[in-house]
Amino acid sequence: MCGIFGFFGAEREASSLLAAMAASLVHRGPDDEGCWTDGEVGLGNRRLAIVDVAHGRQPIWNETEDLVLVMNGEIYNAPALRAELAVRHQFRTHSDTEVVLHLFEDEGVRCLERLEGMFALALWDRRQRRLWLARDRAGEKPLFLARSGGTTYFASEVRALLVALGETPELDRAALQDYLTLGYVPAPRTLFLGIEKLPAGSSVIYQQGFPPRPSVWWSLRPFAAAGARAEQGRSLAENARRLRELLRGSVERQLMGDVPVGIALSGGLDSALIACHAAAVSAKPLRSFTLRFADRSFDESSHARALAERLGLIHHEIVVDAEALQFAAIQSADRVDEPLGDPALLPTLLLAQGARSEVKVLLSGEGADELFAGYPTYLGHRAVRRYRALPAWLRQRLIEPLVSGWPASQKKVSLDYLLKRFVLAADHAPVVRHEEWFGLLPQARAARLLGVDPPAGSQPSDLSDPGPLARLLGDWSDFGSDPLPALLYLDFVTYLGDGLLTKLDRASMAHSLESRAPFLAVGLVEFAAGLPIEQKVRGLETKRVLRAAAAVDLPASWLRRRKRGLSVPLARLFRSEWRGWLDHELGLTGDLDSGPLDPAAVRDLRDEHLSGRVDQSRALWAVVSLLRWQRRWAVPRPPVFPSDCARRRSDGTSALPIR
Repeated sequence: MCGIFGFFGAEREASSLLAAMAASLVHRGPDDEGCWTDGEVGLGNRRLAIVDVAHGRQPIWNETEDLVLVMNGEIYNAPALRAELAVRHQFRTHSDTEVVLHLFEDEGVRCLERLEGMFALALWDRRQRRLWLARDRAGEKPLFLARSGGTTYFASEVRALLVALGETPELDRAALQDYLTLGYVPAPRTLFLGIEKLPAGSSVIYQQGFPPRPSVWWSLRPFAAAGARAEQGRSLAENARRLRELLRGSVERQLMGDVPVGIALSGGLDSALIACHAAAVSAKPLRSFTLRFADRSFDESSHARALAERLGLIHHEIVVDAEALQFAAIQSADRVDEPLGDPALLPTLLLAQGARSEVKVLLSGEGADELFAGYPTYLGHRAVRRYRALPAWLRQRLIEPLVSGWPASQKKVSLDYLLKRFVLAADHAPVVRHEEWFGLLPQARAARLLGVDPPAGSQPSDLSDPGPLARLLGDWSDFGSDPLPALLYLDFVTYLGDGLLTKLDRASMAHSLESRAPFLAVGLVEFAAGLPIEQKVRGLETKRVLRAAAAVDLPASWLRRRKRGLSVPLARLFRSEWRGWLDHELGLTGDLDSGPLDPAAVRDLRDEHLSGRVDQSRALWAVVSLLRWQRRWAVPRPPVFPSDCARRRSDGTSALPIR
């Protein structure tokens, strides 16, 4: 696990540039640093030593020293690949990075298809004088790109690119609206014009005299589309057995390493399954870590504690109260160089900080909800048909006024919150409905925060006014008539990759901790995507096949527990202890300004929440996160439209591939 960085082009004073970029990424790799330059290219690495601690330094060369590689991540099938490659290659280390290097020698860019793991890599071919950048399938490891003065820069985090560019780029207004709508910015955009994410499952080649050559080397879409068309095939029991085998194998491989490995254990099904399989295959006692919230409606630590005792884990609890959360909130802008609208960032930072004192690697349950339909929104899409079949007068005159007038609860995942979101978007097209249920704010409300008032009486439509999710999904006819397979695919490539995995990577690496997600093993992902939707959700039951697989390892009470998710009592905090801090950070006290946002619209959002009519705590956190990020990382100048930047196409889209 590392941070990587470098450049390709006519950069001068390369050594000092690489040293400055390295200094900005020390938190990603406190154990070692390596930099190398060769004319128009420079590669650098900050290393968090996990495998071959003593000898796995980077950059690393092949035997003939015509290929040089830096990589961030872990390749879990490296031992098997190494045994195959050792017949033809001389290994100098036991690192997985050297395995990737020799595999590229034999197979070129197609070697990516044989890698199981998480990675972002940069490889320089000295014979062809070309730079190859690539990123893993799910987007577990980040890679950002920027271009200035004929030079292309790359890095694991935006902060290193800001060092390289020497100036702060303009803000991207379209990306700002996507952020306020979703709580994250879908790839390949970032909030900075001229800085982009290399999309997950993609690669790009740079060579002097040629335009960049991007390509998609893996996509979930064909597997998800095949699953949407799949008939029953194998029974639920058969698929559950196969799923259990795949998860057991993934957990066993991801326990690899020469340093202590722990488990992030919540009160939920996904992390509990990982803990069960890890305890079963590990020869050493494992440590588990859970959050203990002071607010009991958010606390699941008793369930995690009981399971840890049952499995014989060395269990640790990290206390999360208002003081700890505010400390994390104040620190978050320095820790994370792109705003994240998910307030779960705060407890995730606290969890990583606590776990890092005991372990260097942490297994977590990301990916299961998107693969097996774990979110309540999927049930909502099924319920919409019956709701819309009710007489219009009943919905409009009775149900909707009753729900909208229901006082907002301050509890976690409250019924009033779910019902209000449900009726708000029940009449919209499936993708727009999903965006409004799963996102932060409707597009019109997000636009108003940016000072744009939509035409009176306008309604969202995924045809006339597509939102970010509809744009990214495109033609969804290959998924069939049921919207759920398309929405699961969409959540995997957007919310998981650009939201959850970004949060997990930044929070863990802020404390020099490696995070791993066993549910994202390639075999498991492709298997899950191809399952019929009825084996994932039916009636009021979500994750059907995963629950069937879990029945072998977990008590029945765990299988019946309602999904709660990791959250924060912001609804109450913003109305009580944090009210003054909230007004200050929103720029409503006169000490700060509202940056790129309209002050009146910000005040309306805040007043709506304080009135108790609607829980806007998630949207308010996203605004606070944006404004704190803007003050820390962006100069306060007005945003511009994408068409003002020559690096984007005239329609505002990116030249980088989207899966």
